[in-house]
Amino acid sequence: MRRLALIPLLAFAPLLVLPACMEDASVGLLAPPPTGSLEITTVTTGVNLDSDGYLCSLDFNSRDPMGVNDTGILTGLSVGNHSVLLMDIADNCQVSGSNPRWVSVVADQTAQMTFSITCG
Repeated sequence: MRRLALIPLLAFAPLLVLPACMEDASVGLLAPPPTGSLEITTVTTGVNLDSDGYLCSLDFNSRDPMGVNDTGILTGLSVGNHSVLLMDIADNCQVSGSNPRWVSVVADQTAQMTFSITCG
């Protein structure tokens, strides 16, 4: 009689073990690190504008082209502080304010930065 009493319990054993195995399988899996975005805008005024535009460098690594009046978005950036440098500026043009600049990227948000350039 004991064997018969265990058979119904054994029939439900996979239902009890399966969720436990599924929980164990997820242990050790890491979620991807949080990321954010950065929108960079260039606004150029004056005369004899820089004909070939600029280069924008993030953390002194990349060199992405930017037009004289342009907006670009960098996505998938690590959360935290980043430096942004506007380069390849014509001799007759000057960036207003500091260059490079620091920006704080927050998870799931888009930070914004504008470079104002005057040419003469």
